[in-house]
Amino acid sequence: MHFQFKIQKLLPAFLAAVIVLQPLSAAPAYAVAAVNGMPLSLAASVESVTNKTVTPGLTETRFSYIGKDKYRNTCFMLSYKAGDPRVSLVAGTPHDSEKIGLSTVRNQANAVIAEGKQVVAAINSDMYNMNTGDPWGVVVKNGKEIHPYAPVRTWWKFFGLKRNGAPIYGDRTVYEQNKSDIWQAMGIHSVLVDDSKVVNTDHSAIPAPRVAVGVRSDYTIFFLMVDGRQSPYSHGLTLDGIAQMMKDLGAVWAGNMDGGGSATCLTKAENSSALKVQNRPSDGSERAVANSWLFVLDAPQGGDMASADVKAAYDYYTPGSLIQFSALARSNDGRPAEMASSGLSWSLAAGSDGIINSRGTVTAGASTGTVEAQLNLDGQVMGTKMVHVVQPDSLARKSADMRVLPGSTLNLGITASWQGHPVLINPADLSYEIPAGLGSVDGNGVFHASNTAASGNITVQLKGTGETVRIHICVGEPEIMESCEWLTNDRVAMNKWAASANYRDLAVNYGSMTSLVHSGKYAMRVSFDFRKAKETGNLAVNFGPRCARSSSGSAAALGMWVNGSACRGDSLWGCVYNSRGKKVYISMPGTVNWSGWKYIEMPISHNEKGPFSIRGDSISIVAAGKNACRKGYAVVDDIQFTYDRNNVDAAAPIIDEISVDGKTYSNYKADVEIRCHDAGTNGMTSGINWNSMKVCVDGVNYINAQGYACDKNGTVAISGKSWSAGRHRLDVSLEDNTGNCCGKTVFFTVTD
Repeated sequence: MHFQFKIQKLLPAFLAAVIVLQPLSAAPAYAVAAVNGMPLSLAASVESVTNKTVTPGLTETRFSYIGKDKYRNTCFMLSYKAGDPRVSLVAGTPHDSEKIGLSTVRNQANAVIAEGKQVVAAINSDMYNMNTGDPWGVVVKNGKEIHPYAPVRTWWKFFGLKRNGAPIYGDRTVYEQNKSDIWQAMGIHSVLVDDSKVVNTDHSAIPAPRVAVGVRSDYTIFFLMVDGRQSPYSHGLTLDGIAQMMKDLGAVWAGNMDGGGSATCLTKAENSSALKVQNRPSDGSERAVANSWLFVLDAPQGGDMASADVKAAYDYYTPGSLIQFSALARSNDGRPAEMASSGLSWSLAAGSDGIINSRGTVTAGASTGTVEAQLNLDGQVMGTKMVHVVQPDSLARKSADMRVLPGSTLNLGITASWQGHPVLINPADLSYEIPAGLGSVDGNGVFHASNTAASGNITVQLKGTGETVRIHICVGEPEIMESCEWLTNDRVAMNKWAASANYRDLAVNYGSMTSLVHSGKYAMRVSFDFRKAKETGNLAVNFGPRCARSSSGSAAALGMWVNGSACRGDSLWGCVYNSRGKKVYISMPGTVNWSGWKYIEMPISHNEKGPFSIRGDSISIVAAGKNACRKGYAVVDDIQFTYDRNNVDAAAPIIDEISVDGKTYSNYKADVEIRCHDAGTNGMTSGINWNSMKVCVDGVNYINAQGYACDKNGTVAISGKSWSAGRHRLDVSLEDNTGNCCGKTVFFTVTD
C-alpha cells in the first residue's frame, strides 16, 4: 500500500499547519495513561513525556511508563511530516556507499556529514546477516536499488519514500509495481498494523528492545524505539506489545524493524552539533549494523533562533515549589543559536497549576498535577518543558550515621522520591526532632552543630505524611576505622592489611600482635629492617587496610595509638584520600617520645573535603637522618578519624619548675621540689599518671623512697636527704593517663 498524492498540492496546506502547530503537552503520570493526548492501552501510568524540536519539522519525543504488567519501559519517538521540504529521510549505509558491510549508525551518519550534509537524527533499520552485513530485505538509495530482494526471503516487506516524498510500504508485489518511483527504501521484518488494526502474527512472549516505523493518516512518519533487557530502566516489549503501541500512537500502518542489541537512536546533542546516542543499547555499546534511516537537513544551515530546548533541574517537585525554567536557542539545523533579543515571553500551557514570571520562574500551586512552561517568540511557541507536582511517597538520607566538627555545619542530605523518581523538596516540606544540646536545623535544612561534643538521633518527617527518616549525628566524637580486633592471627592480618617499603632492599614483616595492645585483645605489628639500604634518602614502610575504610564526614584528623618503643628516632607520616579520591598527605606535628603507648594525631587540612578514607599506604614509619632507627617495629591500635581534637588528650604534661635546678647547697643538704601539670589539648586533660613518674638522682629512682611526698595536685618533693659533696644529675620523667610523656634533666651541687 502507498499514499497517492502530489507533493505540490500537499505542501501549501502542510506548511500552513506547521506555522500554527503548537507543541503537544503530556498527561500527568497519575491521570490518563497517554502520550501527547494518545492513550496507551499497555500503560498503567505514564511517568514522563518530553517533546523536543530536533530541527523545525522533526520532533523527538521521550516517554516512560509503567505497564499493566508492572514493568517500566523507556521509549524514544522521531516524527516528521512526509514531504516537509526542510528535512529529508534517506537510507544510510556503511561509508555512505553502495557496498554491503557493517558500521554503527553513528558512523553511517558521519559518512554523510563528511560529505558536507547535516544529519540531525538517525535510527537503525533492517535486519541483516551479522557476519557479512548482508541485509535481509531490499535497499534503495537515492533511486537506485543497491540490494535486491533476497531469493530466500521473498515474503520480506519494505518501507520507503517515493520520489515526491510520499511514504510507500508493502510486499514484493507493491515494490515491483512501483520500483521506478521509489527513491528510498529498506526491508521490514513484518507488518504490525494495517488499516489501523493490529495484524501482527508473531505472538512470542519474549520481551526485547524493539524498533518500528509507522505512518499516520495525516502523513506523519514516525519511528518508535523501546529500550529493553535493562529492568528496572526498561523491560522491553513483545511484538504484540510494540504492535499495540504503534496503533495507540496513531499508526494506520506500521512495520517491525531490527531491534535487540541493534536498537540505536541518535539526535543532535544539547549545546553541540554532534550526534548523541539517546537510548541505552542493550549490548552496552553501539552495534555495527547493515543500514539505517537518516534525517538530513535540507534547509539552509545555521541562522537565527528557530526553536528552543526548555529545561528544568528536576522533573518532579512538591506543591508550592519555585521551579526555574531555562532555555537554549537552536537554529534550524539544531545547532545552538543566539537567543532572540526581543519578542520572547514565558507562559504556562492550559491546565498548569501555577504562576510564571518573566524570568521563567514558576510558583507551583497547592495541588498536585502538571506544570508546562512555554517559551514564546512573537507569540509562537519555540519550546516547552513539562514537570510534575507530586506529594512524595518516600524519604531517604545520605547516611544513617554522620559526624561533624563542633560549631560547624552539615548538609543532612535528605532526598525524596515519588514512584521511584527523584523529587526536589522544599526545606519547608520537612520538620525536625532534635535532641537538646546537639544543634539546630536552619530554614534551608542545614544542620548547625553545637560547640561541645554530643551525639543523638535527628528524626526528619515529611509534613502531611507519615514518611520519616532517622540520622544519628555525632558532634566531635571519634570514628573508629580499625579496632584491630578481627586481626586474630598473622594470616588474617596479612590478608586484611598491606605493607610495603619505598625501596626494594628494605625488609618488611607484619602481623597480629597479642602481647602488646592498647585496648582489646589484638593490635597490628609492623617490623622493618633498613640496615641493608643503599639509598641515602628517607626510608619508609607504608601500611594500612587493603580495603578502603571511609569516614562518614569531613574529619579533622587521623588519629591512632602507637607503641614505638622499638623504633625510637623514627617519624610517623600518613595520607588520606579525599572525596575525589585524591591522596592528601598528613603528618604528626613535632617529635614524639616513643616510649610506651602514645596517641598520635595527624591533622587534615581544613581545605580538604571529606568523606576521607584510609588505604594500604595510609600510615608510614619513616627513618630520616643518621639518628633514625634502622631496625625495629611499631604497634598500632584503634585507628580513628576525629572530628574534634578535644576528644583526646594529645599533649604531654609540663614540668613547670625543679627547685634545685642550677643551685648549690651546703651541709650535704638539698630538698627537691618538682611542680608540674598536665597540659592537655584544647582544655581536654587526662591527668598525670603519678604511678609512672620517675625522679632519679644519679640514676637512682627516689619515687616512694624515704622522704618522698606527692600531693597529686602537681607537687612532688624529696626532702631530708643527705647527698654526697659534688655535682649531681636529676632526671624527671612524667606521663599522663593518655600515655603522653615528658622529661627534664637538671644539675645541682652539694658542698660540705
